[in-house]
Formats: sequence, C-alpha cells, structure tokens
Amino acid sequence: LYDFLPTVKVIDEEKQLLAGLKHKVQKTEVKLQKVQNELKLTTERLEQYTKQMNDMDESLSHLSDKKIRLNQMREQARVLQKYVNLQTLQLALDKEVTVKEKEWVTYKKEYDQLEELWLNNQASVLASHLQDGEACPVCGSVDHPNKAEHEGETVTREELHQLRAKVDQSHQAFQQAVADQNANKAQLNDKVEELSTYSIKANEAQSVLRSLTESGVELANEVKTLDERQVERRQLKQQMDKLNEKVKHLE
Repeated sequence: LYDFLPTVKVIDEEKQLLAGLKHKVQKTEVKLQKVQNELKLTTERLEQYTKQMNDMDESLSHLSDKKIRLNQMREQARVLQKYVNLQTLQLALDKEVTVKEKEWVTYKKEYDQLEELWLNNQASVLASHLQDGEACPVCGSVDHPNKAEHEGETVTREELHQLRAKVDQSHQAFQQAVADQNANKAQLNDKVEELSTYSIKANEAQSVLRSLTESGVELANEVKTLDERQVERRQLKQQMDKLNEKVKHLE
C-alpha cells in the first residue's frame, strides 16, 4: 500500500492542476464572452454612427449651395430695402418741396403787397412836401393837380426789410428742398437700374422684398441647422475614430 502512495499523490496534484486549469479556462471563456459581447455592441454602435454620418453627409452636401443662395438673397434684400427707403424719402421730399414752395410764394405775395403799400406811402410823403410852382423831384413838373394822398396803414422800411428777409429765407429753404429732392431722385434712379440687374421691377419692389424676407428667414434657419449639424458631424467623427480603435484592440 505504501508503494502506491507516491502515485496517488501525483494523481491528486494532477487533479488539482486540472482543476486550476479548468478554472482558468472558465475565467478565460467568461472574459472572451465579455469581449465578444463588447465587440458586438461596439460594432453595432459603429454601424449606427456610420449610418448617422451618411445621413449627415447627404444633408450637408447642400450646405455650400444654400449659403451661396442666402448671400445672394441678402444682397438682393439690401438693394430692395435701400430702394424702398429712398422711395419713402422721395415722397416725403416731394411734400417738403410743395410746402416750402407754398411758404415762399405766400411770403413773396405778402412782400409784393407790402412793398406796393410802402411805395404808395413814400409817394404820399413826397407829395405832402410839394409846393405849387416848385418842380417835382421825380417828374420835374411844376404843376401838381393830383397829389398822392396817404390812405390806409403806414409801412416802415424796417417792416419791409424784415419781410424781405423772410422771403429770402423761405426761397433758400425751397431751393434746398428742391436740391434734396433731386439728389434723392438720382439715387432712386440708380437703384432702379440696380434692381433691373435682378430682373425686379420698381413697382414690385415692396412685394418682392416681403417675399424675399420670408424666404430668407426660412433659408437662414436651414443654414443655421446645417451648421450645427456640421459641428455634430465632427464630434461624431471623433467618436467613430475612437470606436474603430477599440474594435482593432478587441479583435
């Protein structure tokens, strides 16, 4: 019996070794299964990201064209808005010219009437100093059968000068209004020619501007969304690169 003891001891050691190897194999299998599961999940996520990337690339392929179109629309809107502003200003300037002209004509009429009254006053003053037999300083006649007589109110030279100043000021204001009107009209005509380069008629400017503004806002929102998606794509690309490295490591 003692002769078999070494053999039994060896067998026990081998059993223990086999048990240890079995335990290691089981642990390895668990780890392998875990790696396989992780590889599967990583691969599935990578496929999902790839699909998202392809969808993004499809939508982003139009971003450049949309930005070009948006810039064109903004330039057209700028020209249209400038024309509309000039048109509005032209209407105001036309009214201003009418008002200033009326003021000038009114003051001019008042001045002409006051000047005539002042001249009559001067004639009556002169007549009051004429004596029969003395030569008139104006016509030289020594006979004065019909002397001018003062009638109505008296006008002073100061009053006449003050009104004359108002006439000159109102006329200057009228001329300035006309100059502003003509200058704005020239700019308006230039904008009409500029509108024609976009095949836009002047009488359609306001309606085109409204339509263009609505379309522009919509397109600007699309561009903004695509710009944000472009940022998301860069972030997604970084995540995909990390996943690809992980897949290589797991394989």
